Amino acid sequence: MFVTIHLDGAKPVYRQIMDQIRDAVREENLTAGTALPSVRQLATDLEINPNTVAKAYTFLEREDIVASVPRRGVFIAEEAYKSAARSVDQRVDVIVEAVLQECAGMGVSGDRLLSVLRKRLAARRGEAS
Repeated sequence: MFVTIHLDGAKPVYRQIMDQIRDAVREENLTAGTALPSVRQLATDLEINPNTVAKAYTFLEREDIVASVPRRGVFIAEEAYKSAARSVDQRVDVIVEAVLQECAGMGVSGDRLLSVLRKRLAARRGEAS
């Protein structure tokens, strides 16, 4: 896991850690059961006080993002991963619905929309269309 902090930033360091872990879960870079670095290890890596990392982990545990297992460590919680996946799906649904409504208003058929979408996806993958 790669966390970066800005000591001169307006956001407290523990919040920076929390936000980056939440983002990594939402983006599926951290999945359920993934072990996080120990408090001591992450504090050493970031050159910060271990209490700051412990505070971030404690708040994430209260939010059910992580689960602490005595003598084993801190892991991404199953519910956090499921919730993040649902959140992404819900956001995609909202975007797709908006596109469908906009296209319908312009008289664009579903077939034409799919054709444009396939071309865009192929271009992103570097495939020939």
